[in-house]
Amino acid sequence: MGPVIQKKDTVMHQCGTPEERILITLRYLATGCTFTSLLFYFARGECTISRAIEETTQFIWDTLKETNMHVPSKEEWKNIASRYSPKLLGGYRQETRIQKFPNSGSINFNYNGYHCYVIGLL
Repeated sequence: MGPVIQKKDTVMHQCGTPEERILITLRYLATGCTFTSLLFYFARGECTISRAIEETTQFIWDTLKETNMHVPSKEEWKNIASRYSPKLLGGYRQETRIQKFPNSGSINFNYNGYHCYVIGLL
């Protein structure tokens, strides 16, 4: 994996090691933290962080998609769906109008012009 994601150092720019690129990617995938927090943690620019994550995840996907990401056939999807009750498939969403909570600002204010609370179930 290292030689594929390795970048060459130039006179103007010293590239990170493949190990560092993998660490950046794994930290991003494991924690879901922002690029801004990663750039402070690894002392790299935001563009460098985003490029490292994009290139490393693309390499991981290209390498593992055939062996680990089986796409079910139509019959397999039907078999999977038959294990669930038709009532459970889909979702339920309900908006309930409410009075504005004290000191809540516009947190429950929706685009229709009233305050609401959204209930979503699967």
